[in-house]
Amino acid sequence: MKKLNNFDITIIGAKIKALREECGFSMRELASRAGVAVSFISKIESGKTSPTIMTLQKILEAMKVTVVDFFNDNHKNSSTDNIIFKR
Repeated sequence: MKKLNNFDITIIGAKIKALREECGFSMRELASRAGVAVSFISKIESGKTSPTIMTLQKILEAMKVTVVDFFNDNHKNSSTDNIIFKR
C-alpha cells in the first residue's frame, strides 16, 4: 500500500477546503455536520494531517460528495486546479 506523502495530503486538504467553500460552509458547520472537531478540519485543510477513509467519507457526505467523485479528476470543482505550491 502506498503511503501518502505531504504533497498528497496537501492536495486532499485543498480539495476539501474548496468543496467546503463551494458549499458555503464554515469550518465549524462542516465539522458539526461531519461529527468531527473544528480543529481537525483545520489541520486537514492546512495539510498537517490526513483523515482516515471513514472520516473522509463523513466529511464528504456532509457536503453531499461521494468518495469516488472526490478522487475523480473530472470532478466539477476545478478550483483546486489553480493551486500553486511554492518550493
